[in-house]
Amino acid sequence: GRVRKGDRVELTVSEGRTIEGRVRSATGVVDPQSRAATVVIEPTGADGTFVPGQLVQARIFASGGGTGSGVMVPQDAVQTTGTRTVVFVRTKDGFKAQTVQIGSRSGGLVAIVSGLKAGTQIATTNAFLLKAELEKESAE
Repeated sequence: GRVRKGDRVELTVSEGRTIEGRVRSATGVVDPQSRAATVVIEPTGADGTFVPGQLVQARIFASGGGTGSGVMVPQDAVQTTGTRTVVFVRTKDGFKAQTVQIGSRSGGLVAIVSGLKAGTQIATTNAFLLKAELEKESAE
């Protein structure tokens, strides 16, 4: 989902300490090169003290956007073949086309609304080659 003001955040500092926080603001703009966005987080936990320049890891529990399954994939992984929108799911024998329903696109990523579970391995690069192979097979 989309990151919104008020979303819950877990901040983990280098020594493993976890601090609760909330999103104070988010730009909503994703840099297409780095796939990064600016989010301002306010610590709300009891020990919310940080040292300038300290490295922290933030886990944001996004509430907005309603992407259904919550899966975001690279735009290049999504292919259209005929009337179907597909991603190529890894199988023990290679890849197979899996029909998906897509939602919003942002910063080179596409929201998968249905048809794909989080954690499923898919082809994220050169999916167009798999699509060409699929179309060649169906033409024969």
